[in-house]
Amino acid sequence: MPRKRVNRRTTKLGTVVKDHDSWYAKYRRNGVLHRPGGGFSSFALADRWLAEEQWLIDRGEWTPPAERRAIEQQQAITLGEYACEWIEHRTTAAGRPLADSTINEYHRYLAGRLASLTPLPLNQISRERVEQWWEDNKDAPAMRRDCYALMKSVLSAAEDAEIIERNPCRVPNASRRAPNRPEADQRAVVLAMTPEKVQQLSQAIDPRWSALIVLLAYSGLRIGEALALNRSDLTCSEVDGMPRWKVSVRRTIARDRQGKHHIADTTKTEESQRDIPIPPHVAVALVGHMEQFTAAGRNAPVFPSTPRGLNPATSPMIWGSRAKKRTGADAHRRKATIRPATGFAGAVEQIGLPDTLASCMRVHDLRRVAQHLFAQAGMGDIDSELMVGHKLPAVQRVYRTWDPDSLWPVMDELSRMAGWTPPSAPHTPFLQALPDAPVMDSRFWARMTPEQLRPLLATKSDEQLDEIIPLLLSLIHISEPTRQAEI
Repeated sequence: MPRKRVNRRTTKLGTVVKDHDSWYAKYRRNGVLHRPGGGFSSFALADRWLAEEQWLIDRGEWTPPAERRAIEQQQAITLGEYACEWIEHRTTAAGRPLADSTINEYHRYLAGRLASLTPLPLNQISRERVEQWWEDNKDAPAMRRDCYALMKSVLSAAEDAEIIERNPCRVPNASRRAPNRPEADQRAVVLAMTPEKVQQLSQAIDPRWSALIVLLAYSGLRIGEALALNRSDLTCSEVDGMPRWKVSVRRTIARDRQGKHHIADTTKTEESQRDIPIPPHVAVALVGHMEQFTAAGRNAPVFPSTPRGLNPATSPMIWGSRAKKRTGADAHRRKATIRPATGFAGAVEQIGLPDTLASCMRVHDLRRVAQHLFAQAGMGDIDSELMVGHKLPAVQRVYRTWDPDSLWPVMDELSRMAGWTPPSAPHTPFLQALPDAPVMDSRFWARMTPEQLRPLLATKSDEQLDEIIPLLLSLIHISEPTRQAEI
């Protein structure tokens, strides 16, 4: 049996009805029935709601109550809730989801410097609050800038969705990136890292990372790209009687959402995926490194975290730590009050750079060193940008076809600058660290002498010999008719 409605009253705009202990208002406009979304505790409150609706109509500011309630509900969402939703659906300019490392970093911002603003509803974040937050976090300018950039992007999305009227993030010069060191020091570091200094640095660091230093300084790879390399990413072929090595860059080391290092499926950008040639002396260093430290198998990491391990190394392992004065419990019963630098930081201190340069040099500077050496060896600017995986201007990117094989003279010049001289004959160790499947072409095998073949074949497994022997037999069959024709 339906409930009995009592105390129905009709006002100028609509109707108020009492049902049990609540009063409900409604009215029609443009043929549509509108309600406040709930009941009132008294007739006066319900009648007041209708009066306010009439006031909006008279002023020409009326919108359907349901739309206004939806906006109010959206504005009641906190910055933290909206930011998490924004991060989940955010994509890159290429339309790909954000990398796990980026998502992890954004959540770290929300839980860190932005923690004082994340509980606030979006409509309560004013320009004054943002400016006060900016002033309160001036002790960490770099972190403040990155957190501000995230908050500004999130609130810009809220503005586009008409949840807020205007983005309150309008701090002047907030996006200006203050350098961590003077530009003059950065230039001085690059100029100081001559080929001789690069060699000294590779000898001063742990032998496990010696070849990595040489690779970074003469290829322009990012540290994450180099650490993500497997054996199968290194290929060798013969060009003009010389073994030529290339590196295929398709992955990088990143952090997942739990903050653990892993090999990402893609590089930082699409432009970073590339196949680059490496100088001969770098190939020699890599061959020696893989013979000593890299496990067997095509998927074995070239730079493992442990000798012949199956997990790649991470950048903190390479970097080590700078010298630090021991204090408190760390200094208890110790004669030395300074903890010596380790890893890359310790090696930099040993190669004779001025203290001002040694204290500010980073692993990423080897990428800048590489581009400087490229220019000294005669490489063009566009080739240099493509070598390191930078994004070219739109027109050049469309019409420029890059041929890495044209850079072999530059690679030879880089090796000459490093003091390397080409061998008179193909060098057997070039092949001994190749991936499991042979990647040399038939011309290289055809030029090898029996004295070179014997020690090389002795290092191969049965599976590899099953692939190599048919190739050698086919070369014998091909060469016999050729020899008969010559006679």
